Amino acid sequence: MADWYFRGFPGRDSGGGAIGCPGCRKLVGRDEEFCPYCARRLRPEKGWRVHWRRLQTMPYPATTLLIGLLVLVFLLQYAVGPGIGRKLAGAAGVTLSDRGVARITYYLMGASSAKWTLEEGGYWRLVGYVFLHAGLIHIFFNGWMLRDLGRLAEKIRRSREVFATFILTGLAGGLASALYHGWAGNPDVPSIGASGAVCGLLGLLLGFEYRRYGRGRNLRLLLSSNLGRSCLYILAFGLIVEAVDNAAHVGGLAAGIGLGFHLPPGGKAWSAAAGLSLAFLAIAAVKMGLNLARFLW
Repeated sequence: MADWYFRGFPGRDSGGGAIGCPGCRKLVGRDEEFCPYCARRLRPEKGWRVHWRRLQTMPYPATTLLIGLLVLVFLLQYAVGPGIGRKLAGAAGVTLSDRGVARITYYLMGASSAKWTLEEGGYWRLVGYVFLHAGLIHIFFNGWMLRDLGRLAEKIRRSREVFATFILTGLAGGLASALYHGWAGNPDVPSIGASGAVCGLLGLLLGFEYRRYGRGRNLRLLLSSNLGRSCLYILAFGLIVEAVDNAAHVGGLAAGIGLGFHLPPGGKAWSAAAGLSLAFLAIAAVKMGLNLARFLW
């Protein structure tokens, strides 16, 4: 934008501290932030408001923000890992394996299991585990799927709805995983990764499509679509690969379908869901930070 927007028009400076408004062309005080006649902004925004405006105007803000958080936490995992290893070795007098250090790191940063989450009451882990990953391949595929499904969801749903769906369905997937492994007699099996929340986004789209076309539409047509095939591929992959937590996939998918079918786009319910999701995310971040600070320092 041209500089005169913030300096006034050439020749309109009265010399007494007044400038010309580029909107209504009336003289206003040089220190005014908004024109008192037409409410036009006269000075550029500063501070946090600039970044907030940029976040609002960027394409796919919810997907971009969530991928950024995944990458940030992944980098933090590898940044604190060596310090945790040295701390454990100093306390025990032995050098732990990389797998042992990784398990302690996952525990401190929010990995979920039936024992850690349900028995010990660490319910914040139902959100924290979503942002942890077990290596580059793990985060690459989850980030790739989040990028594709998140952008698709933001084309037809609001960004706050996509954000809320990711957090809430991730929570549902973590709860389903903890309950299943506790019932199966494996309370110590940890769950990490964003795949349950990604399945939640897929469920949101499936539920929305089923609601839009009505219950009378043949479900076979929906399952034969790209969304339906993606759903079947993810679940089949979880059955084939033993390390994949299919309970989290099913829990996240079911929660996403419920949100997409029962909550229409817009409305106060989604605003409340987004606010609740943000609160859950903040609590998980604080608990993660406190755990790391207490252990390392």
